Amino acid sequence: MPLHYERDDTQQLIRITAEGTASPEEWMAGPQRQATEGCWHYPLLFDIRNAESTGGCGPTLWDTTALGQELTKQHGQRGRGASVGAHGLAPATARMYTITTNTMFTAIQVFKALDEAEAWLATQPRKHRSPNP
Repeated sequence: MPLHYERDDTQQLIRITAEGTASPEEWMAGPQRQATEGCWHYPLLFDIRNAESTGGCGPTLWDTTALGQELTKQHGQRGRGASVGAHGLAPATARMYTITTNTMFTAIQVFKALDEAEAWLATQPRKHRSPNP
């Protein structure tokens, strides 16, 4: 599975790691799962350092942005977000996602190193709500 979704209730953190090429369904499933599980407010660490291009078969940036906007209307503003992409198109993709989703997140930043993103998220305030089991 090219996208690995991990929910950490102790740290109130969602970690999505992309490796290889993901299907359109996988790209869209993360935000939907986060909303369904009641973790929409959790900070999101999105690691796309090892992601590959979808070759034109994946959802567009606009598809994922539209889904995020719809879920934001239903569930409120998301927690903080950190995107990690160190080479190739990853930093540019992360930066474009940051620009288009800025109003959905409390704050969102792009990092080249995973440890920098984790450190930044650790310093950010959390909204305390109970997730769905």
